[in-house]
Amino acid sequence: MSLRFSALSTECKKHLPQLRGLAFFLILAAYLTALWWFEGAETSTLLGRSAAIKAVKYFGDAAAIVFPFALLKPRFRWAVFIPVWVISLWVIGAIWYFRFWGELPGISALFLFSNVGRELFYSVLALWRPADLLFLLLPLALNLIYRRRKSLMKFSLELPAKLTLGLFTVAAFTLGQCVSSVAIMRYNNSINNRMTFAHTTRHRLSVDISSNSDDLTNNGPIVHFLKSCGDALKILSIKKELTEGDKAAIENFISSTPPFPAIADSIIARNREKNIIFIIVESLNGNAIFRQIQGRPVAPTLSALVNSEGTVSALKMVTQVRAGGSGDGQLIANTGLHPLSIFSTSIALGSSNAFPSLPRILGKEDNAVIFTDDAKSWNEFQTFTSFGFAPVYSRLDYPELIDLHGGDGAMFNFASAIIPRLRQPFFLELLTASMHTPFNDLSIPAEKLPQLPAEGAGEEDSVEFNYLRMLNYFDRELGLFIERLKADGVFDDTILIIASDHSERASANDSAEPAPMALIIANCGITAKIDRTVGQVDIFPTILNLTGNVGPKNYRGAGTSILSPELNADSITTRRLQEAQTVSELILRTDYFAD
Repeated sequence: MSLRFSALSTECKKHLPQLRGLAFFLILAAYLTALWWFEGAETSTLLGRSAAIKAVKYFGDAAAIVFPFALLKPRFRWAVFIPVWVISLWVIGAIWYFRFWGELPGISALFLFSNVGRELFYSVLALWRPADLLFLLLPLALNLIYRRRKSLMKFSLELPAKLTLGLFTVAAFTLGQCVSSVAIMRYNNSINNRMTFAHTTRHRLSVDISSNSDDLTNNGPIVHFLKSCGDALKILSIKKELTEGDKAAIENFISSTPPFPAIADSIIARNREKNIIFIIVESLNGNAIFRQIQGRPVAPTLSALVNSEGTVSALKMVTQVRAGGSGDGQLIANTGLHPLSIFSTSIALGSSNAFPSLPRILGKEDNAVIFTDDAKSWNEFQTFTSFGFAPVYSRLDYPELIDLHGGDGAMFNFASAIIPRLRQPFFLELLTASMHTPFNDLSIPAEKLPQLPAEGAGEEDSVEFNYLRMLNYFDRELGLFIERLKADGVFDDTILIIASDHSERASANDSAEPAPMALIIANCGITAKIDRTVGQVDIFPTILNLTGNVGPKNYRGAGTSILSPELNADSITTRRLQEAQTVSELILRTDYFAD
């Protein structure tokens, strides 16, 4: 027994350096796991909150980064601290960035040197917390241990051990990726958005990043970093210098834009004195506004607005968003430009471009924007700041109202509270979210949800019924908002604009034709129902037409006012449409209006 114990002790001592070395790498991996956990706790995103899911996901990425260094020769193993320090500094900086902007930065943020200055320095001083130092002191302590106990790194792994370690690293990373996909798949299934494991994995790896914090949570640090690098390369390839040829093409297009149809000076003068409340509605389909279920109107408020005197409406508007989804819709409405064709315009250029936007062109005494969501997706906070909105509010500014009224209702109530603080005439933009697919805003209290009869609404088609139910909820909250405007004596002095950000397939039938968008401009002094097909880029010039405004350098948008009697989507030549898209890209990529 004594000899057997002695032999075992000798064998353990023989492998002790290897065990100590591998334990040290395990500690480094545990440190990175804790660091990313801390980052996730700061961002407070929805998916991946389960402790087990986060631990497996983050440790799998940490193993993929740290353990390969254990395979190097002893004199090169110090290099493991390069990724450890780079990740530590980036995460701490990203957390400070998040505390200010409400969103994590992407790799492209490294190119925004103009944002680095004295103001940023003092902002960081105000945003740091004592707990942040822990994630700078821990890698320093581990680095010192490494320097003082070099025996930790002076071990050799035989081939079987290297293969085992390699397989362990691959298994840990793969398990983390599988857990990521399963978490997203379960979340989607819980809101009736059925997705298979393969579809979920393919989608999360290939789809463009709309929110860095959400993408980091969904994919883990490594995949998010690789996707961010890909996005950064796209952004670098998008920006270009303005050449004389580009300038001439832009100027020729602007000068050849059809003139606005004449409107009585008295109407324009009155409209200029009015406030403007512009509501961009998530997924509002024009063909659903007059929908009825068993004789009950789904959207009585919208229907009444369309039929009111002094309202201009167009319920056959073609969606023209591209890769940027809702972000593109917001861009089109606020600037009259077609979005980029291959990438989200708001993500690529929203933080740095000067835009010919409504807040600047309308020149109101005050302007503000309120989001129903957290203003993270599609780089919304920075983009709307670039549009010239100040302040920019989100659901983070009125969390106590969410539980009482649901998403859209809370936003409308918050808007009612801040309107008295705005100097008149003001421009206020509101962006809804409750009608976002899969049309199941879980924040709406049960007593606030409408009790629509399922029969006649496509009971067998839950997608259609859920859409109509969310539309009914939005419509009711809109009606209450209008009642408050009237009670406060604001409505008569306000132009109310309602437009879709894009249309949405509100049916389980994938072969169904795309639904039209809607544009309603109430209390504008003109009554007109536009029954022909128009384009989404026509929203911006119509607003300018009604208020008698033009943008810088006589810019009037890439479309045409819907009040032009000759305007018809079929009458717009393919050449003119292609030219509008090409020139819009030139304006955006060259930052044409920067001067």
